[in-house]
Amino acid sequence: MSSIAHNHYPKMVWRDGVRSLWNPIHKKTLKNRPEERVRLRIIEALVEAGWSRHRISTEEALRSREQKTRRTDIICYDQEFNPKILVECKAERVPISAGVAEQTARYNRAVNAPYLLMSNGLTDCWYRIPGQGKPDRLESVPSLLDIPAQPPPRDYTYWKERGFTGKKTTDSTLRNWLTSVLNSLWNPNRGEIRYINFSNSPSELPMEHYFRIFQLNQGRVALGIQNTPFGGTRLLAVINRENQNVGLIDLNLDLVATETSPNATVYSETKTQNFDLHAHAPFKLDAEPDPETISKLPAHLDALFDELV
Repeated sequence: MSSIAHNHYPKMVWRDGVRSLWNPIHKKTLKNRPEERVRLRIIEALVEAGWSRHRISTEEALRSREQKTRRTDIICYDQEFNPKILVECKAERVPISAGVAEQTARYNRAVNAPYLLMSNGLTDCWYRIPGQGKPDRLESVPSLLDIPAQPPPRDYTYWKERGFTGKKTTDSTLRNWLTSVLNSLWNPNRGEIRYINFSNSPSELPMEHYFRIFQLNQGRVALGIQNTPFGGTRLLAVINRENQNVGLIDLNLDLVATETSPNATVYSETKTQNFDLHAHAPFKLDAEPDPETISKLPAHLDALFDELV
């Protein structure tokens, strides 16, 4: 079944110019690893579903029969602090296989939780462990979690805490525009979203975050909105043609909002050029952008790349 973490993103912070994760349970930063991102997304979903963060534990040490120390990903406790759900998290690229189920079952011999959840952030597999007999695989989320049918609208603070928008982005129109665009385009129910690290980025900005992938007639556009280590907000459009990344448009949205020029850069194999977005495209940061305008944004940026290059 679709993961309960489907509509959630982990909290992120910058530490020494590196994007790190924020663990709300232990209140500390963590290395930005794929499995850790999934674990934090699951925690976000559990809290939104009504589970108290004070009854969620991570990385509890377990001693196996071989005297090896293993650590659980997540344990959810009931109000009497009895284990209720044992969660095993894998990176998104790792399928939930029989081997994962066997690993979780081994861990549960020490935990003795009546519910097991295995997740890679895309797909969940639930089991109920009866007092006697074979574990029951569940076809839906158990009733002890109150999962909303639709994700609630996220406010600007939500997106800022998750690394999409900058803490120094103060223009109210831009903040409203970003909130509308992110709520519209970064809903996983509306298209493919992947965490991508563009290690060969031509920009000085570390390009590592959740990108929405758009299929267009002549190729694809990976659209990203992310904050910078300095508190600003950038919109990134990676242009892909015939399965090759051929260019990048980098918009400094804080400069776009104040109509400061230049406010954008285009990168290609043949050139790097700073430019004024307003001179090339009717780009309006309306406080309440029209949904049709939002949906056309990737195609407009793709066409702008062709115009500039």
